[in-house]
Amino acid sequence: VDPARIILAGPSGGGGVAAGAALMNRDRGGPTLLYQMLIYPMIDDRHHTPSGHFDLPAYCWTREVSLRAWSMYVEEDGASCYAAAIRAEDVTG
Repeated sequence: VDPARIILAGPSGGGGVAAGAALMNRDRGGPTLLYQMLIYPMIDDRHHTPSGHFDLPAYCWTREVSLRAWSMYVEEDGASCYAAAIRAEDVTG
């Protein structure tokens, strides 16, 4: 594997995993990533943004569905920045 050609990418939950993996790679001194492609990533378990409160039709990804999805992925008291990248205080590098 050529470490100069590593990219991380993913949609939705996979985008959140890619974002967390990029942060962990940086924090653990891994190789510099060539690129990161996050497609509508799930990166915020808190749902504090305006879009986290949209009143959407039941067939859409609603707040309730998102909260349920996050509850299967993180502890009740919240997530680390590796699980929910929005919690990272610094995203440089």
